[in-house]
Amino acid sequence: MLITVVLLATMTVAKAQWQVGLTAGYSLNAMSTDTRYAYDLNYGSRGGVAIGIPVAYSFNDWFALRADAQFVQKNFKMHRSGFFDGFRYNQRNSYFSLPIVAQFSFGGKRLRGFVNGGGYLGYWLSAHRKGITRNDDETGEDNGYFLNDKNIVAYSEKVDFDSRRDNRFDAGVTAGAGVEYRLTPLISLTAEVRHYYGLTNMYKNTTVGDPRYNTTWTFQAGCMIHLDKKNNKKKGQKQ
Repeated sequence: MLITVVLLATMTVAKAQWQVGLTAGYSLNAMSTDTRYAYDLNYGSRGGVAIGIPVAYSFNDWFALRADAQFVQKNFKMHRSGFFDGFRYNQRNSYFSLPIVAQFSFGGKRLRGFVNGGGYLGYWLSAHRKGITRNDDETGEDNGYFLNDKNIVAYSEKVDFDSRRDNRFDAGVTAGAGVEYRLTPLISLTAEVRHYYGLTNMYKNTTVGDPRYNTTWTFQAGCMIHLDKKNNKKKGQKQ
Protein backbone atom coordinates (compact mmCIF):
# COMPACT_ATOMS: atom_id res chain seq x y z
CA MET A 1 0.00 0.00 0.00
CA LEU A 2 2.77 2.42 0.95
CA ILE A 3 4.67 1.61 -2.26
CA THR A 4 1.52 2.38 -4.31
CA VAL A 5 1.08 5.78 -2.64
CA VAL A 6 4.75 6.64 -3.25
CA LEU A 7 4.48 5.62 -6.91
CA LEU A 8 1.33 7.72 -7.42
CA ALA A 9 2.97 10.72 -5.76
CA THR A 10 6.05 10.32 -7.96
CA MET A 11 3.93 10.17 -11.11
CA THR A 12 2.01 13.29 -10.06
CA VAL A 13 5.21 15.26 -9.46
CA ALA A 14 6.63 14.04 -12.76
CA LYS A 15 3.62 15.49 -14.59
CA ALA A 16 3.67 18.74 -12.63
CA GLN A 17 4.16 21.90 -14.63
CA TRP A 18 4.54 25.60 -13.98
CA GLN A 19 2.60 28.11 -16.06
CA VAL A 20 2.78 31.90 -16.14
CA GLY A 21 0.82 34.32 -18.29
CA LEU A 22 -0.84 37.65 -18.87
CA THR A 23 -4.56 38.46 -18.97
CA ALA A 24 -6.52 41.64 -19.64
CA GLY A 25 -10.17 42.53 -19.95
CA TYR A 26 -13.25 44.19 -18.51
CA SER A 27 -14.54 44.45 -14.94
CA LEU A 28 -18.13 45.19 -13.94
CA ASN A 29 -18.67 46.14 -10.31
CA ALA A 30 -21.70 46.87 -8.15
CA MET A 31 -21.46 48.44 -4.71
CA SER A 32 -24.28 47.39 -2.39
CA THR A 33 -25.38 49.27 0.71
CA ASP A 34 -28.54 49.95 2.72
CA THR A 35 -29.82 53.43 1.86
CA ARG A 36 -32.49 53.12 4.58
CA TYR A 37 -35.02 55.95 4.12
CA ALA A 38 -33.03 57.82 1.46
CA TYR A 39 -35.32 56.63 -1.33
CA ASP A 40 -33.87 59.20 -3.73
CA LEU A 41 -30.35 57.74 -3.40
CA ASN A 42 -29.56 55.26 -6.18
CA TYR A 43 -26.35 53.29 -6.73
CA GLY A 44 -25.48 51.52 -9.96
CA SER A 45 -22.78 49.32 -11.46
CA ARG A 46 -19.91 50.62 -13.58
CA GLY A 47 -17.33 49.08 -15.85
CA GLY A 48 -13.55 49.22 -15.56
CA VAL A 49 -10.40 47.36 -16.49
CA ALA A 50 -8.79 44.20 -15.12
CA ILE A 51 -5.19 43.17 -15.81
CA GLY A 52 -3.56 40.12 -14.29
CA ILE A 53 -0.41 38.00 -14.17
CA PRO A 54 -1.55 34.43 -13.46
CA VAL A 55 0.84 31.80 -12.13
CA ALA A 56 -0.32 28.18 -12.00
CA TYR A 57 1.15 24.90 -10.85
CA SER A 58 -0.45 21.89 -12.56
CA PHE A 59 -0.21 18.63 -10.61
CA ASN A 60 -1.65 16.71 -13.56
CA ASP A 61 -3.76 17.39 -16.65
CA TRP A 62 -6.95 18.10 -14.65
CA PHE A 63 -5.92 19.82 -11.39
CA ALA A 64 -3.87 22.93 -10.68
CA LEU A 65 -3.40 25.64 -8.06
CA ARG A 66 -3.44 29.17 -9.45
CA ALA A 67 -2.72 32.67 -8.15
CA ASP A 68 -3.29 35.93 -10.05
CA ALA A 69 -1.56 39.22 -9.25
CA GLN A 70 -4.24 41.62 -10.47
CA PHE A 71 -4.96 45.29 -10.98
CA VAL A 72 -8.75 45.56 -11.02
CA GLN A 73 -11.14 48.51 -10.94
CA LYS A 74 -14.22 48.22 -8.73
CA ASN A 75 -16.19 51.24 -9.85
CA PHE A 76 -19.72 52.41 -9.06
CA LYS A 77 -22.01 55.36 -9.67
CA MET A 78 -24.62 57.28 -7.69
CA HIS A 79 -27.48 59.54 -8.73
CA ARG A 80 -30.30 61.15 -6.82
CA SER A 81 -33.91 61.45 -7.92
CA GLY A 82 -36.99 63.41 -6.90
CA PHE A 83 -36.28 66.83 -5.39
CA PHE A 84 -32.52 66.16 -5.61
CA ASP A 85 -32.57 65.14 -9.25
CA GLY A 86 -29.30 66.08 -10.97
CA PHE A 87 -26.92 65.31 -8.10
CA ARG A 88 -24.68 62.49 -9.27
CA TYR A 89 -21.16 61.15 -9.34
CA ASN A 90 -19.08 58.30 -10.78
CA GLN A 91 -16.40 56.80 -8.55
CA ARG A 92 -13.37 54.90 -9.85
CA ASN A 93 -11.75 52.57 -7.29
CA SER A 94 -8.46 50.85 -8.13
CA TYR A 95 -7.44 47.70 -6.27
CA PHE A 96 -4.55 45.28 -6.12
CA SER A 97 -6.02 41.80 -5.78
CA LEU A 98 -4.53 38.34 -5.22
CA PRO A 99 -7.03 35.53 -5.85
CA ILE A 100 -5.84 32.01 -5.07
CA VAL A 101 -7.96 29.22 -6.55
CA ALA A 102 -8.08 25.49 -7.16
CA GLN A 103 -8.60 24.88 -10.87
CA PHE A 104 -10.14 21.78 -12.49
CA SER A 105 -9.89 21.26 -16.25
CA PHE A 106 -11.49 18.85 -18.70
CA GLY A 107 -11.60 18.15 -22.45
CA GLY A 108 -9.18 17.25 -25.22
CA LYS A 109 -5.47 17.86 -25.70
CA ARG A 110 -5.85 21.20 -27.48
CA LEU A 111 -9.23 22.61 -26.44
CA ARG A 112 -10.10 22.34 -22.77
CA GLY A 113 -12.57 23.88 -20.38
CA PHE A 114 -11.93 24.72 -16.75
CA VAL A 115 -13.65 25.84 -13.57
CA ASN A 116 -12.04 27.28 -10.46
CA GLY A 117 -12.88 28.52 -7.00
CA GLY A 118 -11.20 29.93 -3.91
CA GLY A 119 -10.66 33.23 -2.15
CA TYR A 120 -8.88 36.52 -2.62
CA LEU A 121 -7.06 39.21 -0.66
CA GLY A 122 -6.67 42.78 -1.86
CA TYR A 123 -5.72 46.38 -1.14
CA TRP A 124 -7.60 49.55 -2.11
CA LEU A 125 -5.00 51.58 -4.01
CA SER A 126 -6.77 54.79 -5.01
CA ALA A 127 -10.14 56.45 -5.63
CA HIS A 128 -11.33 59.22 -7.94
CA ARG A 129 -14.74 60.88 -8.11
CA LYS A 130 -16.37 62.90 -10.90
CA GLY A 131 -19.85 64.38 -10.79
CA ILE A 132 -22.35 67.22 -10.46
CA THR A 133 -23.20 69.02 -7.23
CA ARG A 134 -24.42 72.37 -5.84
CA ASN A 135 -22.05 75.32 -5.56
CA ASP A 136 -22.42 76.93 -2.15
CA ASP A 137 -21.69 80.59 -2.91
CA GLU A 138 -19.32 82.02 -0.31
CA THR A 139 -20.68 85.55 -0.94
CA GLY A 140 -23.88 84.58 0.78
CA GLU A 141 -26.06 84.99 -2.28
CA ASP A 142 -29.02 82.65 -2.21
CA ASN A 143 -28.76 80.46 -5.32
CA GLY A 144 -31.32 77.95 -4.15
CA TYR A 145 -31.15 74.63 -2.31
CA PHE A 146 -31.83 72.46 -5.35
CA LEU A 147 -29.83 72.38 -8.56
CA ASN A 148 -30.48 75.20 -11.03
CA ASP A 149 -28.66 77.21 -13.67
CA LYS A 150 -27.05 79.45 -11.04
CA ASN A 151 -25.63 76.93 -8.58
CA ILE A 152 -24.76 73.82 -10.62
CA VAL A 153 -21.09 72.89 -10.69
CA ALA A 154 -19.14 69.95 -12.12
CA TYR A 155 -16.16 68.51 -10.28
CA SER A 156 -13.45 65.91 -10.77
CA GLU A 157 -11.21 65.10 -7.82
CA LYS A 158 -9.03 62.53 -6.14
CA VAL A 159 -10.67 61.01 -3.07
CA ASP A 160 -8.33 61.17 -0.09
CA PHE A 161 -8.45 58.18 2.23
CA ASP A 162 -9.35 58.73 5.89
CA SER A 163 -7.65 56.19 8.16
CA ARG A 164 -10.51 56.53 10.67
CA ARG A 165 -13.15 55.75 8.05
CA ASP A 166 -11.87 53.80 5.06
CA ASN A 167 -11.02 50.11 5.13
CA ARG A 168 -8.37 49.62 2.48
CA PHE A 169 -8.08 45.87 3.15
CA ASP A 170 -10.20 43.79 0.78
CA ALA A 171 -11.12 40.10 0.91
CA GLY A 172 -13.76 37.71 -0.34
CA VAL A 173 -14.52 34.54 -2.29
CA THR A 174 -14.28 33.93 -6.02
CA ALA A 175 -15.29 31.39 -8.67
CA GLY A 176 -14.88 31.27 -12.43
CA ALA A 177 -15.03 29.28 -15.64
CA GLY A 178 -13.29 29.45 -18.99
CA VAL A 179 -11.69 27.75 -21.97
CA GLU A 180 -8.08 27.14 -22.97
CA TYR A 181 -6.72 26.44 -26.44
CA ARG A 182 -3.24 24.92 -26.66
CA LEU A 183 -1.75 26.83 -29.59
CA THR A 184 1.69 25.18 -29.32
CA PRO A 185 3.34 22.93 -26.72
CA LEU A 186 4.64 26.14 -25.14
CA ILE A 187 1.73 28.60 -25.50
CA SER A 188 -1.99 28.43 -24.82
CA LEU A 189 -4.72 31.05 -25.23
CA THR A 190 -7.38 31.51 -22.55
CA ALA A 191 -10.73 33.24 -22.04
CA GLU A 192 -12.38 33.37 -18.62
CA VAL A 193 -15.26 34.89 -16.69
CA ARG A 194 -14.89 35.19 -12.92
CA HIS A 195 -17.09 36.38 -10.07
CA TYR A 196 -15.75 38.11 -6.92
CA TYR A 197 -17.99 38.39 -3.88
CA GLY A 198 -16.63 40.88 -1.35
CA LEU A 199 -16.85 40.03 2.36
CA THR A 200 -15.15 43.15 3.75
CA ASN A 201 -16.90 46.44 4.46
CA MET A 202 -15.41 49.45 2.64
CA TYR A 203 -15.85 51.32 5.93
CA LYS A 204 -13.91 50.31 9.04
CA ASN A 205 -17.03 50.22 11.20
CA THR A 206 -20.74 51.00 11.09
CA THR A 207 -20.39 54.26 13.04
CA VAL A 208 -19.12 56.11 9.95
CA GLY A 209 -21.78 54.85 7.54
CA ASP A 210 -23.83 51.86 6.47
CA PRO A 211 -21.71 48.89 5.34
CA ARG A 212 -20.62 48.88 1.70
CA TYR A 213 -19.67 45.73 -0.19
CA ASN A 214 -18.33 45.17 -3.70
CA THR A 215 -19.50 42.46 -6.07
CA THR A 216 -17.39 42.21 -9.23
CA TRP A 217 -17.42 40.31 -12.51
CA THR A 218 -14.34 40.14 -14.72
CA PHE A 219 -14.19 39.04 -18.36
CA GLN A 220 -10.60 38.42 -19.44
CA ALA A 221 -8.57 36.90 -22.25
CA GLY A 222 -4.87 36.16 -22.32
CA CYS A 223 -2.13 33.64 -22.86
CA MET A 224 -0.22 31.17 -20.70
CA ILE A 225 3.39 30.02 -21.11
CA HIS A 226 4.08 26.41 -20.09
CA LEU A 227 7.50 26.22 -18.48
CA ASP A 228 8.04 22.45 -18.42
CA LYS A 229 10.66 22.39 -21.19
CA LYS A 230 11.21 18.63 -20.99
CA ASN A 231 7.57 17.74 -21.56
CA ASN A 232 7.19 20.48 -24.19
CA LYS A 233 10.10 19.08 -26.13
CA LYS A 234 8.63 15.57 -26.08
CA LYS A 235 5.23 16.83 -27.23
CA GLY A 236 6.87 18.81 -30.00
CA GLN A 237 8.72 15.69 -31.24
CA LYS A 238 5.52 13.64 -31.27
CA GLN A 239 3.77 16.23 -33.41
